[in-house]
Amino acid sequence: MQRTASGRAGRPTKKSCAWCNTLLFAGIPHLTTRWFADGQVTFDPIMNFVPLARVSSSALCIVVGADSPYKTLGDLVEAMKRKPGEITFSSGGAGSTSHLCAVMLNDLTRTRAKHIPYKGNGPAVTDVIAGQVDFTCQGAPSVVLMVKAGKLRGLAVTSPARLGEIPEVPTAAQAGVAGYQVSSWIGALAPVATAAAVVERLSDELIRIAQSPAFKAFCAQQSMYVDIADRRQFLAELPKEDARWKRISHLAKES
Repeated sequence: MQRTASGRAGRPTKKSCAWCNTLLFAGIPHLTTRWFADGQVTFDPIMNFVPLARVSSSALCIVVGADSPYKTLGDLVEAMKRKPGEITFSSGGAGSTSHLCAVMLNDLTRTRAKHIPYKGNGPAVTDVIAGQVDFTCQGAPSVVLMVKAGKLRGLAVTSPARLGEIPEVPTAAQAGVAGYQVSSWIGALAPVATAAAVVERLSDELIRIAQSPAFKAFCAQQSMYVDIADRRQFLAELPKEDARWKRISHLAKES
């Protein structure tokens, strides 16, 4: 990786790009990790990569324990307003998507909750089930089965529409928090020095695979949905996503 005189990660040349045959499948943490890594991240997630395609997304789900007093998202928001900083939420760690999802909820509802970070989403969910923590915001694939089994209560999903697996759980908008839409996307990126012809071919192939019945079935099994953006659309969206998550990341670090 080359650096400019200012020290900022720059665009590598083909000669310097020893890792140009490696692709990256990434999501929101690709954009947010640098804000929580205390200067340890030396790459620029926008400048050092070229988007190939986004292939899938999944909703996030705000959940509480089955015995929680909070029956609806409105109940939870009201409690956070009434007791600022006392309601707790767990996450898979500082800067994780589950952390930032909850911070976004606080931002939209002008509330404040106490963050309890864990080393991974598994224990973060377990302690919500046990009633040790009030709520968590997790990717639907991590909690759908436990909601269906009655171990967790889903208060809302962050997708535009309800999920087929848990149709009883409303969207955040239906639950009273307008504008709370978050998709945990998965997309493929290549090193920025990758030849244009290779980028085009890879993008076309990824989209072809994402449109296949086999991939659609795989996504359905994982509580994800096919969500295709070609290289041009993905390229246009990434800077907007980067700005959005930069703002939420800064709020998370300040809270």
